[in-house]
Amino acid sequence: MFKIRKPSLEVLIIFLFGLIPLLWFKQGYLAAGHDMSYPLAPIDFWLDRLFVWTDRIGSFGSNQTDAIPGIFIHGLQALFYYITGSLQLAQKLDFIFWFALPGLTMYLLLRSLHPQKEDYLIRISGSLFYMLNHYLLQGWIIAEMSKFSIVSALPLVVLAIINVNTRSGSVLKNAILVGITLFFLNGGAGIPLWGGLAIVALTTMFVTFFISSQPFFYKLKRALSFSLLSLFFILLLNIYWIFPYIASYRYNYIHKIETAGGSEGSIAWSQEISKNASFTNLIKLQGIPDWYDNPQHPYSNNFLNNYFLLLLAIFFPAVAFVSLYTKKGESKDNVTFRLIFLAILLVAIPFTAGSHPPSGILYNLALKYIPGFSIFRTPFYKFGMALWFAYSYLIAIGLKQLADLIKQNLLPKLAFKAVYTIFLFVFAILLCIYNYPAFMGEFFNWSKKYSTLIRVPGYIFEAKKELDSNNFSTRTLMLPQLNDGNKYIAYNWKYFSLSSIPSILTRKPIILNDAVLFENEPGLVNSIYQQMAKKSHSTLLEYVGADRAIIQEDFKLDEGMDYSMSLVKNAIYSDPEFSFNKQVGKWKFFDINNVKMKPLIYIPQSFSYLITETSQLALASQIPGLSPLADALVFQHISKSVQLDPLIKPNKTQNLVIQARCLNCDENKDINIISSNPPRIMPSNPFYFIVEFIDRQKMGKYSQPNERIDFILGTMSKEVSALNIVIQNPKNNETVIYLLGKWRNNIEDIRENHLNINIKSQKEEYSRRINLYFWHILVNSQRWRDLQPTGLVVDELDQLERSVNNYVQSLNIIPKPPTASYGIGTKQYEVDIPHSGSYKIMAHDYKPGDNNTFSAFVNEGVYELKRFDPHDKWYFGGQIKLDKGKQMIIMPELTKREVSYPGFEIKESLGASECKQIDLGKIDPKTDYSINFEYLTTSAGLIKTQLLERNPQFPNGKAKGIYPKIDTSTLNPFLYKANIKYVPSELAESATLRFCMEKKYDFPTTLEIKDLKVTETYSNYLVFLTEEKPPIPPTDYNLQFIALNQTAYLVSVSGAPSQFIINFNSRFDQQWGLKKVDINLAKQYLKGKQKQYLNGSVIEYERQNKHILSGLMFPGGKLQKPDIQLNAFSNGWAIDSEGSKEMAFLIEYAPQNTFYKATAVSLASLLGLGIIYLLFIKFRK
Repeated sequence: MFKIRKPSLEVLIIFLFGLIPLLWFKQGYLAAGHDMSYPLAPIDFWLDRLFVWTDRIGSFGSNQTDAIPGIFIHGLQALFYYITGSLQLAQKLDFIFWFALPGLTMYLLLRSLHPQKEDYLIRISGSLFYMLNHYLLQGWIIAEMSKFSIVSALPLVVLAIINVNTRSGSVLKNAILVGITLFFLNGGAGIPLWGGLAIVALTTMFVTFFISSQPFFYKLKRALSFSLLSLFFILLLNIYWIFPYIASYRYNYIHKIETAGGSEGSIAWSQEISKNASFTNLIKLQGIPDWYDNPQHPYSNNFLNNYFLLLLAIFFPAVAFVSLYTKKGESKDNVTFRLIFLAILLVAIPFTAGSHPPSGILYNLALKYIPGFSIFRTPFYKFGMALWFAYSYLIAIGLKQLADLIKQNLLPKLAFKAVYTIFLFVFAILLCIYNYPAFMGEFFNWSKKYSTLIRVPGYIFEAKKELDSNNFSTRTLMLPQLNDGNKYIAYNWKYFSLSSIPSILTRKPIILNDAVLFENEPGLVNSIYQQMAKKSHSTLLEYVGADRAIIQEDFKLDEGMDYSMSLVKNAIYSDPEFSFNKQVGKWKFFDINNVKMKPLIYIPQSFSYLITETSQLALASQIPGLSPLADALVFQHISKSVQLDPLIKPNKTQNLVIQARCLNCDENKDINIISSNPPRIMPSNPFYFIVEFIDRQKMGKYSQPNERIDFILGTMSKEVSALNIVIQNPKNNETVIYLLGKWRNNIEDIRENHLNINIKSQKEEYSRRINLYFWHILVNSQRWRDLQPTGLVVDELDQLERSVNNYVQSLNIIPKPPTASYGIGTKQYEVDIPHSGSYKIMAHDYKPGDNNTFSAFVNEGVYELKRFDPHDKWYFGGQIKLDKGKQMIIMPELTKREVSYPGFEIKESLGASECKQIDLGKIDPKTDYSINFEYLTTSAGLIKTQLLERNPQFPNGKAKGIYPKIDTSTLNPFLYKANIKYVPSELAESATLRFCMEKKYDFPTTLEIKDLKVTETYSNYLVFLTEEKPPIPPTDYNLQFIALNQTAYLVSVSGAPSQFIINFNSRFDQQWGLKKVDINLAKQYLKGKQKQYLNGSVIEYERQNKHILSGLMFPGGKLQKPDIQLNAFSNGWAIDSEGSKEMAFLIEYAPQNTFYKATAVSLASLLGLGIIYLLFIKFRK
């Protein structure tokens, strides 16, 4: 009989199982796509992670402090690639490492807890189960190295705690072990994964503390010493990423929370993830979110329906619960260990269940009220490791217990070692069967169309060489654009992800409307694509610093993507600024030859002042007759720095564009202009009193009545948005009543302040404003009543409505009657004029075939507008003088066009159904369609509707998702009314509506369609006001700069005006800083190959990519934060030359220096603690 004795043989078995990833790779295939953590350029990726700012993400760069912990994970990838020179071989080695490591660390724990020779069954079975299970298998779909890292660390941390609390092990030695373990295995960028580690560590600490028989204060002292030392060493060794992360936390946290949808969004997502994580499923080691409601999952259906696999799902937990059996004379240590892991299991189940009942209510409360807990909004993935960790030990013990019972009662003559070997063999077979997908690699095929194990075309790596050949700061425009609805990136070689190929292939920057753009950046980038698609040329492209473009002909235009590759190509080939450079496989490279292209760093000498949303930038920047946009764009809603006004307007403002706000365009919706996001701390939160305290302090700073009214209305608007959320929960009735009563008091405050406004025009303006805000409250009040609140809430609503109505009537707001020439209705627009002057009014009309002229009213005077061009949708008028302040513009309402179609019948006989279709004809993508009809049927069957939409990409039509709203409340039980809202795709040209019977019948039946009407609803006018200034003569200046690395830039300036602005075209971030440095020192770096911009005014030298200690190289001075945001994304600093003819500056991302200092501390700590640990080992006696 084969005997297992030596530890080396046990480790060999674990290692052999660790070779399973070799079965996954086919010749030429690589792991990539989805959320796969493996880059296609491992060395570049690792080098990029040594900086806290990256240029490869987000078009304009991005803070990546939260990714710094991945230095070890990606360093290992880079090391394997450096050693092998083969990306596939490097991936194989990396996968083997992470597949085997959890088993090896679990083996170290089990060997320490059960070192006896006969316990090899425990050691091997527990290690194998810990490395080969469904929790880790779902992670291998995207190779979650961060997860594998924490999973590998778990056994070592638990071992250290057990050593200290139950074995009187050295506090210092084991604290060092924990610190060093979590230095290398820190979870990479998966910071929330520490949640699973935390609950295991705390549970182990708690159980071992109370089980220990040592004197209470003695063990308390040891436990506290160990805990504090461990935390200190973890902090010290990981300070290289913790300190920069905390320093950037206040700049990034709000954006991350808003991206997640706030606490309410976190709860909703947690509920979705936890939908199937019932206690029953978790005990059976199921409940994995990806398994359910996913018909494309490669293997889950087998585990949910196959009887043998279902039996195994019960077998493993059953074996675990056998471990609870205690034999007579069993050692106290073994009982203690079982209690520890049983406690971990009991704690892990509710945490892994997340928002699922019965414990879900507590989890949701934690998400809502505990600051920062929202990072655990995917509980199964964050805490599931604790569940499988506990099961791994309990199953191993249960298997040994079961083997002992069978040996003693059924096989007394057979040696124990033989029984253990048989059990181990059978267990290994059953474990492999239950985890059979791990041996087949099919789990990478997460859908029928896409996979995370793909054959990457060779030309992709040739394209990398071309991208890497650019040693300057210019960007590359990627074409075609992404679907703005989902941002997915897909290629016809099965790659699918939210990460672009260049972002995992190169460190060079690209322009793409991907998912990592935020704030105002999507408006700018989408506007570039919109202009190119419609007019071939984009006037905005020059502001993003792109000098190359790539047409990706292998890009997969999925059915949800509303654009055509042919339009993209036509746009490029018809624009004289684009010239073909070379073709690399299916990627075509073009040069962009635009002399006005803005470099990364330059001095804007003129400004276009835009009081408009960036989402309308495509239109606002191409208004017919508007002079070309200036050197830099200033948006009022994002650039409000008052002290910069003298530098920007009016002397240097080349043109001014103001977008008017429609006050009554959406009668059936909330009034958007006064709607606000709810406060981050909701009124139902016990800490809301802090928000109110801060508001009272802010209120006290306003002295003018109009300012106080604005503040009160703004606060009420936020609380109205909050009430829309909290009123849906009856438990918040007390909060609702409190807010409604508070608003009645606010009305009195507003009344008092309004009476104190002495300027007549201002008083009238605020009368209208107050009226609009209170109208908004009344509209919402009706919605709140529809929720059928309690009597007390209804009473409070009655009182509020009476107060609002009484006050509104006292304002004497009398609407002006519409002029007869307008027809039935008018639309009111409000515009805030920044300064008195002469303006033109421009209107953009989406309605096709409208009149060439129409009349509007501006401040009660008639204003004529006419088409700019018979084939254009722009209208313009003459110059009109307008005073500073709010002005009213009355526009005619666009009438709706309705088309009626004759009725028809659909007949069905003997199970065969016929379908009828209606041709809707030509479709305008900017028009919404409402389709209404009635249908009569004697079979009580429902109608099936389908809309086929034709566009250049799908000339034969593609199915468009439409969802009929059926009204069955008619007097006739066989008569139904239906309404369909149809919003055409961006490139829609024509459409057909198809009607069929919902199901087939065994008897003849008829369905009659009648009163079919299609109503076209046009978007309202977009109204802009423009002011033109004479061209501003340029100043001859010279600016030179060089990128020392991606976080530090040296700039020299000569010949500039006494006051100017330096613009840095990287993503706006308050952590970018500028300081003045010695010009002679700077000139030593400004050399090498150069690139010229703006007719030679700006010179850039080739990037150096060096790590520098700026405090030593460029001493003195303090970094100044950006003063203004320009171009919707960039950083601007106001500079006063103070008479200097030549100046030099350092632009630097401040957290990088923090990273250098913290890294030095971490490395010194690692060296020191490593020496101490080795001394412990050497002199352990």
